[in-house]
Amino acid sequence: YEALSSINQVIVARYGRHELFEQVCRILVESGALSQSWIAWHDPGLNRLLPAAAFGRADDFVHDFEIRLDDLDHMVGQNGRTFIEGQPHICNDMAADPEANPWRRGAMEQGFCASAVFPLREGGKVLGTLNVYADTTGFFQSKEITLLNRVADDVSHALDGMVEERNRRKAEAALRELNRRLERKVADRTRDLEASTLQAMAADRLKSAFLATMSHELRTPLNSIIGFTGIVLQGLAGPLNDEQKKQLGMVRGSARHLLALINDVLDLSKIEAGEFLVDAESFNLREALEQVVETVTPMANEKGLSLSTELEPGLERMESDKRRVQQIVINLLSNAIKFTDRGEVRLEAKCVEKAGATEGAKTEAFVRLSVTDTGVGIREEDLKGLFRPFNQLDTGLTRQHDGTGLGLAICERLAALLGGSIAVESEWGKGSRFSVDLPILLPEESRKENHGA
Repeated sequence: YEALSSINQVIVARYGRHELFEQVCRILVESGALSQSWIAWHDPGLNRLLPAAAFGRADDFVHDFEIRLDDLDHMVGQNGRTFIEGQPHICNDMAADPEANPWRRGAMEQGFCASAVFPLREGGKVLGTLNVYADTTGFFQSKEITLLNRVADDVSHALDGMVEERNRRKAEAALRELNRRLERKVADRTRDLEASTLQAMAADRLKSAFLATMSHELRTPLNSIIGFTGIVLQGLAGPLNDEQKKQLGMVRGSARHLLALINDVLDLSKIEAGEFLVDAESFNLREALEQVVETVTPMANEKGLSLSTELEPGLERMESDKRRVQQIVINLLSNAIKFTDRGEVRLEAKCVEKAGATEGAKTEAFVRLSVTDTGVGIREEDLKGLFRPFNQLDTGLTRQHDGTGLGLAICERLAALLGGSIAVESEWGKGSRFSVDLPILLPEESRKENHGA
């Protein structure tokens, strides 16, 4: 566990591939009770696996290794089979296992008694192997194999991150070049204003697309923090005192909060980049809303607020994107609870009919979801900018309530993607009421847009 934690710290530090391999080999020996560790990497020109990094008691032992992949019957051994099959190979007694050839004799002369090989992937394809040796026969049992598999998986994720980083830099370079071209055209007083406008819009979409592709890069370190604090809090790495549990709980809570904020930013970026997918499914709206209320009830209880619902009959069937409908309601209820210090928050749902968008079209069935609170309310002059991204009401509220100011902007855009709309009524100092009208059946144009995205 110590080695795994140290390797993840190295991964978060974002070394290059060679430096990462060297650090992983060193940590496995120094912290993982192993005698020697080395990494082989594929040379496509030679079609060979060649040593890329090594650390341990017998460093020189692996320097001249060459695993030929064009002749499966010669000089392949565990290493080549792991590369070809994509599965770990374990040898717990090198003296008795002929599978340990062709380097069994040399390994035993170094005092190695057991060995294990794990595949390393980049872009989903096996391109290397992680090799470890131990001085004890039977060293690699289920727990050690599981942890070493985790090491190989984490290194593979890091290699994927490096590929994404290279792609990100290419996107940044493309964006910088696009901006330079735009500046030159402005400086030259281009007469093609329409073309310049289209290029500016393309640049904006590229920025949004760039943020939308950052999901793995931003979320992976936070998920690692959340996961490892969870392991420590469970006592898997040793007992904790009450103060340590409290502090680690705060770390995990802060990481989860930051992850939620990042998810909001990425959601908005995907929507603006046209990459946000809407899935149509038939579900029980009443049950979906009850699940949402159950989720936010602890927030209301913590502030001593009354959380009530009024769900009229006829809400059993809706065909839309269940997760996005719940996301809208969760955002509205969370906002209401956040800005209400006393009184109540109320969720209402009822069926309504609205005239079709075109003249002579038949009426359409909608569900109206309303969230009412007795909170601070919203000033009239603030209503017009309420659904703008990163908009917060005023500096006073900003000091008291955290957040990105993206919740309502996401609600408005999600409602539009689902074929609906959102409206607000509010009186300063007396509370607010947000109403979302969503069609019972997801419109055909929303399905087409989803398909196109």
